[in-house]
Amino acid sequence: METLTIELHPALAARLREAAAANHYASPAKLVEGLIEDWEMTSDPEHLAWLRARVAEADANAGPDLSLDEAYAHVTRTIERVERERA
Repeated sequence: METLTIELHPALAARLREAAAANHYASPAKLVEGLIEDWEMTSDPEHLAWLRARVAEADANAGPDLSLDEAYAHVTRTIERVERERA
């Protein structure tokens, strides 16, 4: 592995350390690696086209929009049905 030394304004260095800790990265360097990987993926036009196609496909196959209350009621009914079937 190669070591690369960069100079950051102290406030930016603190933000980098805080972001790494808050997001459970092993170190600020690991956060930077993740950011670079994200940047590479979002900079690749072919990858972006693939992602957009998957989102469009998921949207086309999505069921009706539900309110939070409707979704909760559906989940509750499903759990109750499964529990009855197990009994």
